[in-house]
Amino acid sequence: MAEVSSEPEVLYWVAPMDANFRRDQPGQSPMGMDLVPVYANANSSNDAGVVEISSAVSNNLGVKTALVSWSQPTLHFISSGRVQYAKEDLVHMHARASGWIEKLYVKDLGEKVKKGQALYGLYSLELIEAQEDYLRAINAQNKSSIKAAKNRLKSLRVNNKVIAQLKRSKRVNQVTPFYATQDGFIEKLDISEGMYVKPENLILSLAGFDRVVVEAEIDHRQTAWLSQYPGQIQWNLSSDLMPTKTWQGELDYIHPTVNEVL
Repeated sequence: MAEVSSEPEVLYWVAPMDANFRRDQPGQSPMGMDLVPVYANANSSNDAGVVEISSAVSNNLGVKTALVSWSQPTLHFISSGRVQYAKEDLVHMHARASGWIEKLYVKDLGEKVKKGQALYGLYSLELIEAQEDYLRAINAQNKSSIKAAKNRLKSLRVNNKVIAQLKRSKRVNQVTPFYATQDGFIEKLDISEGMYVKPENLILSLAGFDRVVVEAEIDHRQTAWLSQYPGQIQWNLSSDLMPTKTWQGELDYIHPTVNEVL
């Protein structure tokens, strides 16, 4: 009885780096590599969509296998940006009454200030009259007049501690001090001592420290990917000024403009 060979049947030979290069017999590929055999598989007709390659081809191609799993796509890249104050925390200070800047306690842009720190003193006839009305109402012990006069002072942005001091001392402030409403730094300073100001004049702008915004330069090809995950993009921020420290932030907004230089 004839002995049945256990060797699998060779269908054809292919190039290790190009499976489309086929030959009916052994040889070499255009790249000078030995062709590898492709064997017949009795089960291949039953497995629709299954592609099988020899171990030699797999090794040459560096094929790796892994279990199928589900995960969110991730994208890692490095960008540079400019640190700025949050515009929502920017406070513009205007005088509610016309008058002269008699005292200016801050001098320079970028100067740090604390909440409650005196910023400037204003000499204003309207402020003097409002204080006198308040004292007259107190002397008359008229509750409704006291309340109305106090509300007028508040509407002129006179600080509560100035009003309390006025009530105790019974002395009108010729120069009314005005104070910082938050911690921050001087972002804009449009006055100097001796200037006459009106309510429409900006005296100064105070930027807060609570939050900062980093405007990062992003490749326009990445914006489509970033816009698919609003509120889910995490950033790790670092600065050459503080190399040992990092901060975390979130993507807040993608500007609809393109920097033509990038």
